[in-house]
Amino acid sequence: MSLLLFIRNWLAKNRKYLVVLIGVTFFAYFQTLRNGFVADDIRGVLKNNDLGNFRPVLSQPFYFVQPLLYYFQYIFFDKSPLVFHLDNLLFHTANVLAVFALAQHFAGKRTAFLTALLFAVHPLLSEAVIYVSAGSFVRATFFLLTAWLLHLAFRKKKIAAYHYLATGLFVLAAASSVQVLVFPFILVLYELLKKKSSREILLTTRLFFLISFIWGSKLAFSVPARLRDLNMLSPQPSVFYYPWLQIPYAVSTYLKLFLSPLVLTINYQAFDNASLMSFFLTIIFIASLVVAFFKNKTIFFFLLSFPLMLSPTLLPVRLASVVAERYFYPAAFGLCFIAGYFFDSFISLHNLTAKLTFVLLVILLADRTGMRTRDWQNEHIFWTKTVNASPLSFAGHYQLAKVYFAENNYEDAKTELETVIRLAPRFASAYEDLGLVYEKFADNARAYLLYLTALSLNQSLIKSPQNISSLLYRRGNLSEAERYARIALSNSPNSPDLLRNLATILFKENKVGEAQALLFRTATIAVP
Repeated sequence: MSLLLFIRNWLAKNRKYLVVLIGVTFFAYFQTLRNGFVADDIRGVLKNNDLGNFRPVLSQPFYFVQPLLYYFQYIFFDKSPLVFHLDNLLFHTANVLAVFALAQHFAGKRTAFLTALLFAVHPLLSEAVIYVSAGSFVRATFFLLTAWLLHLAFRKKKIAAYHYLATGLFVLAAASSVQVLVFPFILVLYELLKKKSSREILLTTRLFFLISFIWGSKLAFSVPARLRDLNMLSPQPSVFYYPWLQIPYAVSTYLKLFLSPLVLTINYQAFDNASLMSFFLTIIFIASLVVAFFKNKTIFFFLLSFPLMLSPTLLPVRLASVVAERYFYPAAFGLCFIAGYFFDSFISLHNLTAKLTFVLLVILLADRTGMRTRDWQNEHIFWTKTVNASPLSFAGHYQLAKVYFAENNYEDAKTELETVIRLAPRFASAYEDLGLVYEKFADNARAYLLYLTALSLNQSLIKSPQNISSLLYRRGNLSEAERYARIALSNSPNSPDLLRNLATILFKENKVGEAQALLFRTATIAVP
């Protein structure tokens, strides 16, 4: 039987389940199609002038999937928020169906259906679906799940084409998100639990390991540059986490959010310390692993697959947030399967009561997901909801301050920036932006001091020395204005605005030759 014929027969046999799954998924997420761009979407899509250019695809051969999709979406639909949100929603819907198909391999159809329903509506997965910039996690999961399905088909039918097609899909998964690079280890774990021979396991997984090694090597070489970029933006001087605190905190937080997804936020950075409750939940999780190993190998496999899929985000180097809901998306299948498995057992014992309980649970989860979609409508609502959910997160307050500033609401912007400084006293950008606010209040003396503070914390800033130079120029202190203009230019040597600013000062100082040279340089930069 050909692959296409098999898929057609599977669709026909499971039509009623698939219709329900698609309907429930769209019911939970349809409101996201009316949302705008928020957070990194502004820079990554709305203000990204390279979307219609094929160069980003060619310049990122290891992560080409997202820029390629963005290229075609822009070519046909411009920067329509609906299309970019629809992209994420369609991939999520495809993942729901893939979860249903994959879960059938491990358990009965009813368990698979319950698992897919939970995956479809669980609010902890919503950030990856609603947030355009997090779509890479949704796409990576789709390519991973379909690669897994084809790998299982290859193991059963021994058709080589399935193996190579699965390998190609895994390449697409790796080119979407590095989080999937642990997939070969999950395959090995499953095969070992099935007591397959080591030689057979090696033969069927070696291409997956090769791909993971290639992408992992690329990631390792990019770590120093990534750390430099993050350190410029972060008030946290350390580049390492303490794993004995980080891992219990992360694992326990994901478990708590999965069981009770009431308070969700994009920013969990302010809570990256493990508590006694974190260690307690981690111990319970480890104990559950031990019991499952002896009692039920399938449950053991899915329990262990959860932290394994999260492991690329749990590295002790500060390359990622300790906890982020979008990181959970590729790891969600394991916990959803376990929940579906136990609900299926509950239904077998208490048929009507258990069914009604599960239906009510799905309704409540879908409603919470619907609320979450409304939280992401626009920048103002999003960041207001974020600081309400995580009031100790300096990043949330900082972004809300920027929203207020853009709305000319300088008083509230000032309040938020002062909160940021209280939470993160070494965050230079907060002092810089507060200086801009005080300039709006015409308090140039206070602004000047804030710019100096920002520059003392981060020598690579551009706005602070530029604005100091402007204030000094207006005071008539040309020599100091020139000095700070040169500092700003050294941090961004190809900025036409900074070149013109310095040239203006030099003309005022009668340094005509150097000023003309700068203006000539500006012209050569402006014209490609």
